[in-house]
Amino acid sequence: MGVLIGVPSVVLGFALRFNALLVVTIAGVATGMAGGLQTVEIVSAFGKAFADHRYMGLIWLTLPVIALLERNGLKQQARHLISRLHAATTGRVLSSRWSVR
Repeated sequence: MGVLIGVPSVVLGFALRFNALLVVTIAGVATGMAGGLQTVEIVSAFGKAFADHRYMGLIWLTLPVIALLERNGLKQQARHLISRLHAATTGRVLSSRWSVR
């Protein structure tokens, strides 16, 4: 019954609005420890799951793209665009986002 400690960990973490990746990782480690796994076995299980689901690696592929955009002035362009929007209120921005979706 102790190996189910991960379920309330996830529920509590999401209820407190913590970072989802951190919550799931901590819940996985807690479940592994409650199941009697050693630290190396827990890390090995994470690695095996990562290798079995390689599409998760796409997240890491976006990081260099974001870094290149930041290097080439993405933040400055965003700041310039936002400074031109004097009439943009929170409601108007959210309404336009909703209509685009």
